[in-house]
Amino acid sequence: MKVVWRVVYIIYATVLLLVAGSLSLQFQEQLYFKNEGQQALNSNDEYERFYFFYGSLGYHMKTMPPMVVENDDFILAFFEVYRTKEMKNTFYIMLYPQYEGFKPDDRVRYELVFNLPNNERKTIDFDQFRNLQMYVAVNSERQALIYVDEVQNKHPISITVNKVYAVIDEVNEKIYTQTDEYTFAYNITDAELRVGKKVQEGMTELGINEDNFSKKKDLLDDYLYEHNIYPQHHHSMKKYSYVFYLTISGCLIIIILGAYFLFFFKRGKKDYMGRETPTKTFRDFGYQEKKYKDPLLVEDELEDS
Repeated sequence: MKVVWRVVYIIYATVLLLVAGSLSLQFQEQLYFKNEGQQALNSNDEYERFYFFYGSLGYHMKTMPPMVVENDDFILAFFEVYRTKEMKNTFYIMLYPQYEGFKPDDRVRYELVFNLPNNERKTIDFDQFRNLQMYVAVNSERQALIYVDEVQNKHPISITVNKVYAVIDEVNEKIYTQTDEYTFAYNITDAELRVGKKVQEGMTELGINEDNFSKKKDLLDDYLYEHNIYPQHHHSMKKYSYVFYLTISGCLIIIILGAYFLFFFKRGKKDYMGRETPTKTFRDFGYQEKKYKDPLLVEDELEDS
């Protein structure tokens, strides 16, 4: 039975370590973006403010985006990023609210509308990025993958940003939804979109395809460097690795202490008179083992005699 309990405890300890490790990595990532991401957003340089986010996604340029518009409420920027995982050229569309009194938990929703010829409209949503002061355009699957060709092939004339929020009518004690619309001309031309073109040219010239991309990626990187196009940078979270190590150390201490008290710790035994056979000296003194149970009775008998 002891073997069974030890196996169960080993399984419990393994599951505990896996869960704790996973949660600690999530918290480490959350802490990283909360601190480093907010620091980037606080930058006065618009390029530095956004590079932290879009530069980690794929091939990109370290220049101002093909399109950026701004008003008193927000900054909207279109960045061109070639995603190596999907092997597609994408727009990473970021919206930075800058109105006074912004709070990350404000109940505000943003939409991006592409106004197309023949009065057609294409609407996509923005999702807030990790509870920061930043929104990112997403597709129907809530992924930040807006393909360039799908946008450019529709030939948008203009774009409209819808800001949807709740308004409280204190007089009538009602809450209703209000939508503010901000329209801008869409002026991104195919000639301005250099990243996707250069990646495709480099892959063709170097004989790179999806099957051998990982093997020849370094060659493509060198080719693109010459055209001022850079591979994705990777977020370094070493500064926050202490979260993982502290969590795992704490779990190991708990597991070791638990194993000790469950399987190795022995409680001290209490000795009571009469539990062990008396010594020969004690019996010679007058204790008759079969007749008496209490040695004190022997002492009383000797006194009476």
